[in-house]
Amino acid sequence: MEKIVNSLLKGFTENYSESDFFKWLKDYRDRNNFEIKIISLETLDNWFIEPRTNNIKHTSGKFYTIEGINIETNFGKVSAWDQPIIIQPEIGILGIITKIKDNVRYFLMQAKMEPGNIDELQISPTLQATKSNFTQQHKGKPPLYLDYFTNKNIGKVLIDQHQTEQAGRFYKKRNRNIIIEITDNIEIFDGFLWLTLGQINTLLNYDNLINMDSRSVLSCISYNTDTDFLKYLPNFDNNSNSYFLINSLFQDKNDINSIDSVISWVNDQKNNYYTNVSFKGISILNNWNINNGVLQDINNKYFEVIGVKVNASNREVSNWTQPMIADRKIGFSGFILTKINNKFYFLVQAKSEPGSIDSVDLAPTVTCSDYISSNNEFLENFLKCKKENILFDKNLSEEGGRFYKLQNRYMIIIDNSIRVNDIPKNYMFLNLHEILFFAKFSYFNIEARTLLSCINYFTSI
Repeated sequence: MEKIVNSLLKGFTENYSESDFFKWLKDYRDRNNFEIKIISLETLDNWFIEPRTNNIKHTSGKFYTIEGINIETNFGKVSAWDQPIIIQPEIGILGIITKIKDNVRYFLMQAKMEPGNIDELQISPTLQATKSNFTQQHKGKPPLYLDYFTNKNIGKVLIDQHQTEQAGRFYKKRNRNIIIEITDNIEIFDGFLWLTLGQINTLLNYDNLINMDSRSVLSCISYNTDTDFLKYLPNFDNNSNSYFLINSLFQDKNDINSIDSVISWVNDQKNNYYTNVSFKGISILNNWNINNGVLQDINNKYFEVIGVKVNASNREVSNWTQPMIADRKIGFSGFILTKINNKFYFLVQAKSEPGSIDSVDLAPTVTCSDYISSNNEFLENFLKCKKENILFDKNLSEEGGRFYKLQNRYMIIIDNSIRVNDIPKNYMFLNLHEILFFAKFSYFNIEARTLLSCINYFTSI
C-alpha cells in the first residue's frame, strides 16, 4: 500500500488541529439525539424468549440469537463450564475508503453511534454493517457508501480479509475487513471526515474514541509493503524504539524463526489443545438464569445479558430494542516486546476460546476479562512495568453494537528479561514481519489486532 509512511507522519497541524477535530465531533453530537435505556429482556420489541429453551431470538429469524453452550477443554485451568453466547453466522462488512491527496494517504472515517458505546459516538470505519443491516432486514435505509464495498468496479481493492471477533462471547463470528481506494472526489456526508494514520494514532491516545471495528480494519494494513520505512532507519539512534519497530517489519538472515517454523508451531498448538462446544438451552445452563429481566450467572461473577431501548436520530432506523452483553469488570490485553537481534519480538500466545473457528487463535501475551483477579503468569510484568518501558496504555471500548459499555485496558510494554527458552510451550516470540504475514490469514484474534493498530512506529519523532 503506497504512501503509508507519509500518512503516519502526517498528524494534526495548525491548519487542522486536535481542537478542530473535537469541535467537529461535539458539533455533530449536538445536532443529533441519542437515548439508550436499559429495559427487561421480556419487554424487547420484535425479540422473544423461546418458551422451552429460554434462548433469545429475533422474530424475523435474522440478526443474531443468544443461546446456551457447554464447553469442555484442556486449555487453561477450568476444564468445563456453561455460558450464553452470541450466534451470528452471517458475515458483516467493515470497510474503509482511502484516497491519496497531496502525496498522503487519507482514510474516510465516521462518527458512529452504537448503543453500547462509551460516550455514544466513536470513530468507526466508513461502513460498519451486519449482513442483516446492509440487506435492510430492519426495513430502514441502506448504509451510506455501501456500493463502494459491494460493487468492486467503483474502486480498487487494497485489502479484503475475513477476520474474527471476540471468541469468548461470539460463536465463530467473522467480518469482512475491506479497504477500497478511490481516485475521484466523492460526496462527504454529515458525520464523515478524512483522517491520516498519524491523526488516528493521536486519537488512539484518548480512551474509548477509536472503535473496535476501525482498529480491526487498520490492523490489516501490511506496513512492510512500504519500503519507504527503510529510508527512515538512519534517522534513528540504533537503540531507539522506532529503530527496533521498523527493523522488525522486514525479514533478514538473523530472524530467529522461519515462516515454516511458525506454521509448525501453530499446528502443534492446534493438535495440543481442544475446545468442544455443545449447544443447550439457556433454561438448563448450570449457574445461569433469567431474573428480573436480566440473564445472569447466579454467582454474579461474569457477564450478563441485558435489554436496551435505543433512540438515535442519525441511524438507518431511528429506534429499536435489542439484547446486549454487559461485563461487570474491565478486561485486559497486552503484548510484551523483547529486543532480539536489533528487532522487537512480540510474545504471542496460542489461546483456545469457546467461539474460536479453529482450535486456537494467536493472542496477546495476556488477555483476560478481569485483570484485577486474573492469575496469568505474565500479568505482573505489565502491572509492575516502569513508565519508560510502556509504549501504549489506554482503555479502549469493544464493539458497541453487541457489548454494553465494555472496555479493556490495552498495553504494549518492553521487557527484555524474558528469554526465548524460558516461555511456556503455547507461547512464541514473533517479529512484526511474521505477525503481519499471518494476520492476513485470520490467525490473530481481535485483541491482538487492536494492539497492532495501536503501534506508533515513529515513537522517536
